[in-house]
Amino acid sequence: MPEAENYRNRIYQSYVTRYLARSTTARYAYDEKFYEDWTQVTIGRLRKLLPERKDAAICEVACGHGGLLYGLKKLGYTNMTGVDISAEQIELARRIWPNVILGDAIEFLRSHSDTFDLIVALDFLEHFRKEEVLPILDVFYAALRPGGRVILSTPNAESPLPADCWRDFTHEVYFTSNSIKQVLQIVGFEKVQILPTEPVPHGVFSTIRWVLWQGIKALIYFYNLVETSRPGSGVFTRGMIATAVKPTGDSTEG
Repeated sequence: MPEAENYRNRIYQSYVTRYLARSTTARYAYDEKFYEDWTQVTIGRLRKLLPERKDAAICEVACGHGGLLYGLKKLGYTNMTGVDISAEQIELARRIWPNVILGDAIEFLRSHSDTFDLIVALDFLEHFRKEEVLPILDVFYAALRPGGRVILSTPNAESPLPADCWRDFTHEVYFTSNSIKQVLQIVGFEKVQILPTEPVPHGVFSTIRWVLWQGIKALIYFYNLVETSRPGSGVFTRGMIATAVKPTGDSTEG
């Protein structure tokens, strides 16, 4: 029987052409419209969590096609680093921002202790096994300066329709708002917030979606109250954002 190989590396080497590009051709054209649309939604959700200083040291783990780097660049940030293991993704991201590194993001962060003011990992943590999660968060913690922030996004297993949990073969572990808060606190992070990935109003259609979502959310609250006598976490979207801060005055490695 052939020796087992790292299936994740095998998939990521052609992640764009074999998965992303075939999912929806128009959506993954990676043209100016794609990046503008992506930025309106994602930056709209993250804007209040971003550093005030435009020269803050920011690292995006698994930067992929460079959508976040594009949005940060538009906002005027000047000190950004992207890291990704996929050569195809790196090729896309370098069209957006030059400081993008091909390699293992965890190994990169291990060599940059107390370096960053913000680490962002969008749709990243779910690709690892349960026993890998705490060591990865330890590395994030160590690479942040005191007072630095981590921002994570991940599928939400608490959603009534957690379809994003299962859409990718490389997904390994799923979180609820409570479980991701638990692991962040175990590592040493403080000021943990869990936010829904609700529609972001930036036009007529998206505004209608946002209004309709408020009604759906109220129904889910009601359902939870009837079944359990508790309203639930309030984070019911298919994805969620978790953010936390490394305590000031503490530069230990977690």
